[in-house]
Amino acid sequence: MLTSRLRNALRATPAPRAALALLLVLLVCGLLVQWIGSDITLLRDPLNASVSEDDYRQYLVGWSSGAGVKEVVQFVRQRAAANTERPILLVVGGFGRHGSWAVAPRLRDVAGVRVQPSFVDTATTVRNLVDAARTQRIWVLEEPPVYSMPPALLADVSPAPRIIFNFDRQMPRLGKTDGGLRIVEFSALSRVKGGSSVGPPVDPNDPPTIESVTNPNGLEGTSENRFFWLGGGAAAITVRSGKPTTLEIAANFRPGPSFAGPMERRLLVRTSGDFEEALTVPPGPGRIRVPIPAGRTVVRILALDPANQPTNPNSDPRPMIVGFSEFKTSFGPSPKDQSPTLGGVSCALEFASGAYNEEKIGKTGGWFRWTNGDLRLRLFSSRAATAVLSGQYLSMVRPETITVLFEEQKVGSIEVSASQEAILPFAPLQLRLPAGESTLTFRANKGGIRPSGDSRSLNFGLANLTMRVEQSKGSCTLR
Repeated sequence: MLTSRLRNALRATPAPRAALALLLVLLVCGLLVQWIGSDITLLRDPLNASVSEDDYRQYLVGWSSGAGVKEVVQFVRQRAAANTERPILLVVGGFGRHGSWAVAPRLRDVAGVRVQPSFVDTATTVRNLVDAARTQRIWVLEEPPVYSMPPALLADVSPAPRIIFNFDRQMPRLGKTDGGLRIVEFSALSRVKGGSSVGPPVDPNDPPTIESVTNPNGLEGTSENRFFWLGGGAAAITVRSGKPTTLEIAANFRPGPSFAGPMERRLLVRTSGDFEEALTVPPGPGRIRVPIPAGRTVVRILALDPANQPTNPNSDPRPMIVGFSEFKTSFGPSPKDQSPTLGGVSCALEFASGAYNEEKIGKTGGWFRWTNGDLRLRLFSSRAATAVLSGQYLSMVRPETITVLFEEQKVGSIEVSASQEAILPFAPLQLRLPAGESTLTFRANKGGIRPSGDSRSLNFGLANLTMRVEQSKGSCTLR
């Protein structure tokens, strides 16, 4: 009705017709500017967009419109740029609100980061992530309360995954939120706790038997001459035995093409019976001996060397770190009747990054090494064990606070006073080492300074470090 009257009025008077047409054009343009502006704000900053509560529920709750994806990508990029060690595996749930379709394209060009769509909703998936955390930084992107890892699945993971990023999807104007996005990280020290036996009870008279052998890369060959490539996950051997025994694994070890490094390969052997041991196997025939308690036991063998070659010579996409050919298993007496495989715990301590060359303290005072403020030590233990690290420190920056992190978890600190000039001992650090490698970081709060006549940036220094591990003979060597 209104449109018809306007049309008739415009036909009757040419001058008003043009004015009304201009008015309509301006009105439409104004509406378009408002709509386009709202859409741009909703796209660029959805949480601060001027939308109604109904639109909030549709755009931000029912469909997140990418709220938080930008912040997730920025966080991963920043951390990846500072990451100098293990590559990052970001596991996402694959949901439409924050899944791999939204995150993966924005991280495709970031070196050292891989996005994997996967639901973390089974005990097997959690155990695989715990294993993978030894060679990669394992991050899981969650969206509470819509999607987060079930607490029951994480109850037996120790230490538990920790939150390293949190984004609260709250609209300030409405004061309402529907959870948010967060990233949790599995520690390289994590392991899945559990009893010595898994599955149904076992008759005490049952002889030791291999129930199953599985491997992420598959099994090849025949039952008489089995072969498999280890890499990309742990091989699992399920053993059933009515009495304690020893599983002996014999194989001809072959270095795989996915790792460019020494021909020797590092393995981690874990069982559901809480046995854990790190081994280095040279090419050729070798044996691995594992204590097996009564009941059902899962023996997991994990390659600790990273896959650093993207393409294998035969274009096989599988990560092939070490090959097990002529794979055989046998059982021996109870491990109580035999000495440990390695005859104790072997360990080592070495500087990983951040330290300048060694300097001597007088003639008989030992040694020290300056750092620019962020020093990393690499620790190795053949078995899970308790270690005590002792030593001394000095500092060019005074006062200063040096935080000590074990696998990025704070385990202590060193307070440098404003008047300190001498080399002093720091409080011994007690560490629970896993089997294999772990990292200890000394991180200063302030930056370094350049002394007169010295081109280096110096903050603090460590001196005369010694690490003693339970069950080992003497102290560990510094490499």
